[in-house]
Amino acid sequence: MFSLNAFSQEMSFENGQVYFDGIQITPKLAKQKSQSVSMDAYTSFKKAGSIRGWNVFWGILGGYEVAIGSINLANGYGIGAVDVAIGGVCIGIIPTREAKRRMWMNDGVKKYNSAIQD
Repeated sequence: MFSLNAFSQEMSFENGQVYFDGIQITPKLAKQKSQSVSMDAYTSFKKAGSIRGWNVFWGILGGYEVAIGSINLANGYGIGAVDVAIGGVCIGIIPTREAKRRMWMNDGVKKYNSAIQD
């Protein structure tokens, strides 16, 4: 039998995790579930996913720059200090961006729940 029971189940956002009817789900699954319910929620989850992808990029680039800069400094090259500084900035922007990602995730959950209650 086919059931539309999924539309009555709510999402929640606790400690940086999304829960669907009390079960932890991935942000990607939350985005997929919201697509058929609320495009506003879907857009919020999509923005959060985009930020996460860029955070991974900045983390990898920052780690690489710090590592290469450290090697250059150990070998006596002054340019290593620039590399370490660039790496530090790349890694340093991640916490602020992660806060924005959490905000978008929470916004998506609120919009999803609002849509299923209408």
